[in-house]
Amino acid sequence: MPDAALLLPALVEPVIAIARKMAGIELAPIPGTPGPLWRRVVFLDGGARQARLVLAFEERLERRLRIELYAGMGLTLEPGEEDAALGELGNCFMGHIDGRLAGLGLELEFSIPGIAPGADAPGAGEVLAAAIVLGSAAGAMGITMYLHTTTGRHDQMTAKPFTTLIVDDSSPMRRALRGILERSGFVVAGEACNGIEAIKLYRELQPDLVTMDIVMPQMDGVQTLRAIHEFHPTARVVMVTAMTSMNKVQECARFGANHYIIKPFEEEKVKEVLVRILAAATGATPPGAGG
Repeated sequence: MPDAALLLPALVEPVIAIARKMAGIELAPIPGTPGPLWRRVVFLDGGARQARLVLAFEERLERRLRIELYAGMGLTLEPGEEDAALGELGNCFMGHIDGRLAGLGLELEFSIPGIAPGADAPGAGEVLAAAIVLGSAAGAMGITMYLHTTTGRHDQMTAKPFTTLIVDDSSPMRRALRGILERSGFVVAGEACNGIEAIKLYRELQPDLVTMDIVMPQMDGVQTLRAIHEFHPTARVVMVTAMTSMNKVQECARFGANHYIIKPFEEEKVKEVLVRILAAATGATPPGAGG
């Protein structure tokens, strides 16, 4: 397990930089532990090396960061969307932390975040890797990382053609995804415009990975995900959504979705998500990995 002295900068520096850039908040390490009034975003991995990252926000800091994040993107928050917004705030930090962890050789596949109350503690096979509390005049937040001691990194193997199935009721979106996938070296085995067609094609093609739009006619992405997992529980499915569909994304995570990608597509982000899911799940090196 990496030394905490190496892990802490990888966890802390991206958070400090984003808080400064997003909201003009200067965070700095302070002693202490998160109290019971904190809201937590928990990331669990589904990859070859298991880890758990917990971001705990004091409410006034979380509110300030959330408001600034959404305002910066020109979005408004409707009543009842607080948990989805907190999850998106966690994603913002996680994306940058993940890159720093990869630089330490920790190739982890983190899931969609979940919102969890109460104090966190090591689970079965876990050890505390690093923990720290950051504070500012706007409030405080805690960062805790656990690593499993029973799993190690997978060995990379020779690349093979990876097949994908694109499911989206919008033909322009299917074309956009096909272009990204093919430029990244993936083989698009088929396309479906609704969930019923997707289930039929999945049975026929048995693709390595599915990109699944959430909002579709006849049978939406959540129903389709559940149906595919009923006959193929290990199916790898990445949900495709707009930022306003975060509640649905979290529902999909409960039903086994591996990750999600946001519309409009960012090619490098799409490629990164798909490559890492396939590498973690198969032990092989998908096209474009590391390049």
